[in-house]
Amino acid sequence: MNGNEHVRRRVSGSVLPVALLLLLLLTFMTISSMDALVLEERMAGNLHDQQRTHELAVAVLREVRNQLDSEVFHPQGSKDGSTGLWVPEGLWGGDPAWVGDSIRDTQWWAAHGRTMSLPGVSNEVPGYVVEFLGTSDDGASGTLSAIYRITVRAPGYGERSTLYLQTHHVVRQT
Repeated sequence: MNGNEHVRRRVSGSVLPVALLLLLLLTFMTISSMDALVLEERMAGNLHDQQRTHELAVAVLREVRNQLDSEVFHPQGSKDGSTGLWVPEGLWGGDPAWVGDSIRDTQWWAAHGRTMSLPGVSNEVPGYVVEFLGTSDDGASGTLSAIYRITVRAPGYGERSTLYLQTHHVVRQT
């Protein structure tokens, strides 16, 4: 046995441990990239859920505004919402009587809020509350305007996402 054969045997014996180490390293890199992929997929799903919930809330808000615009008679509001319109405590935008712990209570919304079914929506039905804030005139022509605050509660498509959207709406009385 000469010196070249001895070196060749030692080198060929080290190939297996080096290949195993490279395989182990490659396995860890694959697992790490799979974890990142799962996280990115969840983030994309949450963003999609948020966008769909926002679109649902805006659709309900648009429909409520259209209903208010088309009604000829606007009933007086009540502090308990029994007339379909709520009157907030205080003058012009004080906290509504229904706000507090009830804002997040699904049972409260089911009992006191109005609901709206929209085509293509198969999850929990969105709810809304309309508050009558009062009337105002423009001064010059004497045209009265009814002022409302609309709050929409749109349930998300995920387990814990619910969106609350609120706006003011002015209806000119003719």
